[in-house]
Amino acid sequence: MAGSSGNRLGGVTPGEPNHLAFNKGHGVFIASGEQNSVRGNRIHDNSGLGIELGEGDFAGPDPPDDLDADTGANGHLNAPLIRAAVIEAGGLRVDGIVRSRPDSRQTVEVFTNDACDASGYGEGADFVLRFDVLTDAAGEAVFEWLLPGSYHDLLRVTATATDDQGNTSEFAACTSVALGLEAYADLGIEAAPERNPVAVGEAGDLRIRVADRSVPMNPDGDALPGTLSVRLPPGLDLASAPEGSEVSGRLITWRNVSVPAAGVWETTIGLLADAPGTHPVEVAIEDSGPRRSNDRLTVAFEALPADRPVLRIRDTRLVEGGVGRWLAPVIVELSGPAAERVTFDYRTRAGTALPGVDYEAANGVAGMLPGETTATLHLPILGDLEAEATEYFDLELSNVSGAFVGNGTARVTLEDDDAPVTLVADLGLTITATPEALTVASNVVFALVVTNAGPDPVVSARLISALSEGLRLLSAAGGQGVVTNATGVEFDLGGIDPGQEVHCELVAETLRLGGVTNRASVALAAPPVGLPLVEQIDPQPDNDLAVYATDVLPAVGPPVQTLAGPFFNPQTGLQEQTVRFVNLDFTAWPAVRLVIDGLPETAVLYNASGIVDQRPFVQYDHPIAPGGSVVFVLEYYQADRQPIGEPEIMAQPVDPSDPRDPGGTPVPTSPERGPTILQTALNEGRFLIEFR
Repeated sequence: MAGSSGNRLGGVTPGEPNHLAFNKGHGVFIASGEQNSVRGNRIHDNSGLGIELGEGDFAGPDPPDDLDADTGANGHLNAPLIRAAVIEAGGLRVDGIVRSRPDSRQTVEVFTNDACDASGYGEGADFVLRFDVLTDAAGEAVFEWLLPGSYHDLLRVTATATDDQGNTSEFAACTSVALGLEAYADLGIEAAPERNPVAVGEAGDLRIRVADRSVPMNPDGDALPGTLSVRLPPGLDLASAPEGSEVSGRLITWRNVSVPAAGVWETTIGLLADAPGTHPVEVAIEDSGPRRSNDRLTVAFEALPADRPVLRIRDTRLVEGGVGRWLAPVIVELSGPAAERVTFDYRTRAGTALPGVDYEAANGVAGMLPGETTATLHLPILGDLEAEATEYFDLELSNVSGAFVGNGTARVTLEDDDAPVTLVADLGLTITATPEALTVASNVVFALVVTNAGPDPVVSARLISALSEGLRLLSAAGGQGVVTNATGVEFDLGGIDPGQEVHCELVAETLRLGGVTNRASVALAAPPVGLPLVEQIDPQPDNDLAVYATDVLPAVGPPVQTLAGPFFNPQTGLQEQTVRFVNLDFTAWPAVRLVIDGLPETAVLYNASGIVDQRPFVQYDHPIAPGGSVVFVLEYYQADRQPIGEPEIMAQPVDPSDPRDPGGTPVPTSPERGPTILQTALNEGRFLIEFR
């Protein structure tokens, strides 16, 4: 395409996708123009790229650009990045990142191949998954998807993105299943003041965390190195040089920051405010990774005038304790001695910990006398012996007089000191379908039944059901909640008691002939927040997977149908029977052979050109398309003009170019007799064949 916009190649509904292969150039070439979508196609074994956007300086795979700001063919939409494709219990996990315009909706299509393109990008031989993502304010959307089923580690995975304007990207870099991408460092940063705000002349700490998000994870050593830098604005001074840093004016640098695999590296900088106001501190990390949304940030460090102290309340972490009521101390502090009385109101606010169950709600007024710097509030805690998750509630300060408010809210965390409960539950899964015999453009209802054989109850479980190509999801119901996507459903099953069954249902439409599957898996899930601390174990995970596989057949009747007869004419001695043979295979048959059982040797069968009579075979040398049929009107008689009865007629395909039939019996290649044949065309390519 060149200079053309708004075109569609392929699509998401049956019959729209195309098969683009073995071209001497690109599979799809969009030299210029926008809003050209390339969706759901099979693209492979092309000499050029599977999808190429632009020419000249844009020839070859497009490098990603920040916030997708470039222009040209399809806006040179950034392709997704497949971070990993890993075979796990239950299927293939694919995770990756879309980096594009902020707050934009993108449709990701995932494909598999047996081999990567020579360029390392694509191609997409087999479409497997389609889903939408929404980028955040930084233009990034991280995705992770589990495809239930069996996959081999020789597969390669790629993807495309299509934005809400219809622009489709090139193929993503090809990723090996179970091996992921070539190792790279991906270091993200978080930073926050320990105290904020501070008073002028008061020191405050800035804590920085650098986290390893490298792909693949390296269990044997450190991540690749990165460089951390912190730039201070006027109004903030460095109180002391942190260990391992280089200081040049207002720039502090750490070189070769190396984070343990999947771990965190931390440092703290002491800062001193010498002027009031909000001071922006710039923190950045440079690495070799592709994710940049967390690679640079600005932290607001606020300094208040020194004429009044700053009031702060500390977060507190407590052990819940045994049964009984006890008082927990929470500290409120000032940045310096007060010159006048300081007062404030306080009250508790529920979090995951509940008033009357985990603590007693409290509110009141407290303060500090001139010269004091701390006050202690005592909050009632209610201990118990029930094993449960860590919980929290908040303490809020308001109506402060005599001081600035620094941190007016504290979190009180209650750590449980009771042993967790272990539950053993054997989950099972079965799939049935109604009707069992499927035809094109009909609905099929999948019934999924999850059982708990015990001995203990299940606190939380989930069921994932994935439909293959050839099936379109219409509706889903069951469990406590349903999340649907283009290819399947995830059910929140909630709790399941021993002996209980949970019934879920999917309704899908058949789209084409051929094999279709519904692959489903059930698994234990994390308990909801606030429930007692529970460890769930499924001792028999082998019965947690189920696959329903069947064939979609043409929407016609049985292979052989008796349409009329047999009729006997006593005056002529002729007996007539009309039958229809239907091709239920998915490929055309070159010829059809009828097997007539019960026809006496003395009976004479009328024959015709193209018909071979070699009892018990009657062969018709004419191709029959998938789902097509042929109607035969068979006439036969005996010399004594007595009725013959009702012969049984069966049918089978045969290749007339093969001198022997499938059973090994020689078949004549031409008829020995040649009565006339009358062919009358019927609808849907069928023929009425009448013997005279």
